[in-house]
Amino acid sequence: MLKGFTLLELIVVVVILGVLATLGVSQYTAARENALNNEARANLKLILSAERVYRMEQGAEYVSAADVGQVNSRLHLLLPSGGNRLWNYRVTSTGTSFCAQATRTTNGRTFSINSPTVGVADPQVVENGVCP
Repeated sequence: MLKGFTLLELIVVVVILGVLATLGVSQYTAARENALNNEARANLKLILSAERVYRMEQGAEYVSAADVGQVNSRLHLLLPSGGNRLWNYRVTSTGTSFCAQATRTTNGRTFSINSPTVGVADPQVVENGVCP
């Protein structure tokens, strides 16, 4: 009698491996998306902190910046820049308040954080928020 696996047994194993691989890829994609969203939220809070430090040091209005390069240079930050970055950042200032926005380079998803008054302790990051 020959020892080995039947064709049916091999097909069942391949199907099971395929299902497990599909589940793994979908979980990986969801986890990666969540991590990228958290990156934008954290960087927007970093920009908020840098804006507050700038305002205290300069005693002046908030800084406006049209792109991530200007945000980095004006607020002395090191946000990811260059061709391989995943988020574009910009800051809009009206003098006593500001709005920072992160826009995803691949799918256009946006997050924003508003500081309408100087005394607001902890403004929240808003998904799908857009700065004026």
